[in-house]
Amino acid sequence: MSSSVLLKHAVRNGKSVAIKLSTEGPGYKRLVDAIGDKAKDNAATTVAAALENGIAVQDEDYAKFDEVKINNMNHESETDPNAHFSCEGWSGGKKVKGFHVMQDPSKQTRAN
Repeated sequence: MSSSVLLKHAVRNGKSVAIKLSTEGPGYKRLVDAIGDKAKDNAATTVAAALENGIAVQDEDYAKFDEVKINNMNHESETDPNAHFSCEGWSGGKKVKGFHVMQDPSKQTRAN
C-alpha cells in the first residue's frame, strides 16, 4: 500500500470517501510540496466531481471505497490519449479498482 496525503472528500449517496494524492508507490516517490496548490486542488476537485456525479465508477464500486488515491497527476498515455488522472479506489488497505478521471468531464466514461 502506498503512502498518501489527504486532499479532500467526495460525498455520494451519503457516503464520504477521502481523495488522496499518492506520495509513493512501486518505482516512484512524489515530492508533494513541489506540486503547486492550484494543481493539487484541480486534481482533487476534478476527481471528487467525477465520483460525486457518478460518471467515474459504478455505485456498487463507490460503496466499497473508503479512499481514492490519485496515482498519476493529469497526463496522457498510449492507452488513453485524453488528459486524465489515474486513480485507485481502496477499502481497508486493499485496492478495489483502478480507473481514470478525465480532465474534460465530457470525455469521461464509467469504469466497468
